[in-house]
Formats: sequence, structure tokens, C-alpha cells
Amino acid sequence: MYALENSENKVINLTAEVRQERTFITISDTGMGVDKEIEDKIFLPFFTTRKDGASIGLTLSKNIIDAHGGHLQYKSSSEGSSFSICLV
Repeated sequence: MYALENSENKVINLTAEVRQERTFITISDTGMGVDKEIEDKIFLPFFTTRKDGASIGLTLSKNIIDAHGGHLQYKSSSEGSSFSICLV
């Protein structure tokens, strides 16, 4: 994955759990994190910091999750990022 390209310790974690009749799926990595300067743009269609790719993955994911009454959130730090999906 692009986020792990420059990371020495390349780890991706996937967790899923049910709490209070909701399903939570979290994908986290040990990559470089999302820069504060662009964090408000990561869900915009065709926004990218990469040289290749269509940059519609997060936009499309968020739209599908929203259409089903769910939520997509992210947290980021210099130690990596996590994206959490909540479905009712």
C-alpha cells in the first residue's frame, strides 16, 4: 500500500466487532499518517497526493457507507492511520 511505502514496520490491522446492535470495522496501518494540511480533502473525489490512481476510493467508500446509514471516520498520527466504518 502507498501509505506504507516509506514505513519500516509495514502492518495493516483489520478488526470487526458488534456493539450496541452496530457493526464496527476498523482498518489501521503503521504508515506515515495523513498530513494535517490535507485531512479535510481526503474524501473529495479525485484529490490525491499520489502520481497514479483515480483517487475515488475513499469518496466512493464514504458514499456507499453513508447511503446505508453508516459512518466512515478516520484518525491519523505520525504512527499511522485508522479508518472506522460503523453500520447500523
